[in-house]
Amino acid sequence: MAEYREIFGEAVQSLPSSTGTIEGQIWYDSGNNAIKLIALNPGAWTSGNNMAGTALRNFQSTGSYTSAVVNGGVSSTAHINQTNEWDGTNWATGNGSPISGYGRCGFGTQTAAVFAGGQNGPSTLYNTINEYDGTNWTSSPGTLAQPTRSARGTGTQTAGFFCGGSSGDPPTVLNQSYDYDGTCVAAVTVMPTATQQHGGGGTTQDLFFCYGGQVPPSNTATAATLNWNGSSWTTANSMNQSVSPMTTGTMSSSTSALSAANSWPSVSPNEQWDGTCWSVIANLNTQRSQACGSGTGANAFCAGGYDNSGPDQNTLATELWTGAAVGTQTVTVT
Repeated sequence: MAEYREIFGEAVQSLPSSTGTIEGQIWYDSGNNAIKLIALNPGAWTSGNNMAGTALRNFQSTGSYTSAVVNGGVSSTAHINQTNEWDGTNWATGNGSPISGYGRCGFGTQTAAVFAGGQNGPSTLYNTINEYDGTNWTSSPGTLAQPTRSARGTGTQTAGFFCGGSSGDPPTVLNQSYDYDGTCVAAVTVMPTATQQHGGGGTTQDLFFCYGGQVPPSNTATAATLNWNGSSWTTANSMNQSVSPMTTGTMSSSTSALSAANSWPSVSPNEQWDGTCWSVIANLNTQRSQACGSGTGANAFCAGGYDNSGPDQNTLATELWTGAAVGTQTVTVT
């Protein structure tokens, strides 16, 4: 990075506009009567358009920052089957799924999505797998080995992967891992530690990572990060804080991710994953837990969730993340 130690406030270059090119450069923008510099702009959350339909928490999203689908969840009074679609700017409701419930596992795209398992009430759990084509829902002939809530997954409708979760009441936390080919579910290498309500991200069946969550015997939060390569698990660098990352969705690739709207024991700091390490980033403007989201460390959205503004209070608010990047800043002189 270029340094401008010789300036000392007495020899700032004058340029006609915002024409700097080198990180660290300082100049006087004569066209706008302002002092400018090129520096790292920190990442930030800004407000987006509210979700459509009923305000929910503990629902599942899949897709990308500009094209995602969300299903299920808990309203202030019921477990519902609502479907929401996101186009990068606006939300719209779609056809409801065959199952009303929360804690589903989702992966795929907005027009070719998979949602598996889930729960409706204290004792009703599902092993059903449903597929969504952007308009209609169908039931897959494949089923989970046992009724499961709060698993995480990645991949496509014909080459998917999911792991963990819990079953039963009181819950038994699971270490299961499965491949899904659009018709059948096949067991693969189990997780090193049984985990539920973990975060997860990836793009293909054999490239996935998961983080945080709750582990037995007392369902305490963990900071662990695990990588999956299609046949085996390896341990990666841990998060800065143990969390149960209740933002559910593919907010990541395997090398660029966000953990946001975390809970356990309280709403925890957001973190960003670069494929190797975690770093703490800015908090949401409206803190919440049990939200949904999709995207990467460069651009992501976080929507809905429990915002703790009152008993059983959910929000429709959406926030948009823009990651840190080098850019032009205006120097404020006081």
